Amino acid sequence: TLDKARSASVDKAIEVVVSQMNFLTRSVARSRLAKTNMPSAKLSIAVAERIEIGLGPKPVAAPSDGSAVAWTRPDGETFQVSTHQEGERLIETFTGKDGSRRNTFSLLDGGKSAAMDVQVESPRLPEPVRYRLVYARAQ
Repeated sequence: TLDKARSASVDKAIEVVVSQMNFLTRSVARSRLAKTNMPSAKLSIAVAERIEIGLGPKPVAAPSDGSAVAWTRPDGETFQVSTHQEGERLIETFTGKDGSRRNTFSLLDGGKSAAMDVQVESPRLPEPVRYRLVYARAQ
C-alpha cells in the first residue's frame, strides 16, 4: 500500500522539470506528465519465468530475462516493456515514441516496505523527471 508520508510529491517532481520549459509547452507537458504518473495506491510484484508488476487494475508482465515485449497502456499508447533483476533491485523499463520510463524497485526496512524510484525521460524534457514512491507490505 502506498505510504504517502514516505513518498515524494509527484506533482513537485514534475513542476521542477516543467518550470524550465517554454511557456507555450509547459502546460501541455505538465498535464501529460501528471496524467501518466499518477501514483498507484497498491503495488504487487510476482517473480517467476515472467515478472508481473501491478500498479493498476492489470499487472504488466514481461520475461524475466530482460527481453522486451509489446504492451498497450489503457489509453491506447503502445510501449516496449522489459524487466530484469540487477542484484537486489528489479528494473522495469517502458520505451515509447515520446520517451521512456524506468521503475527501479528495491526493498526497504528488511523487506517491510519497497521503494519505487521512477525516472521519466523524453527529448522534449530539459531533464528527466525523478521521484520515489514507498509502499508498505500488506500484513
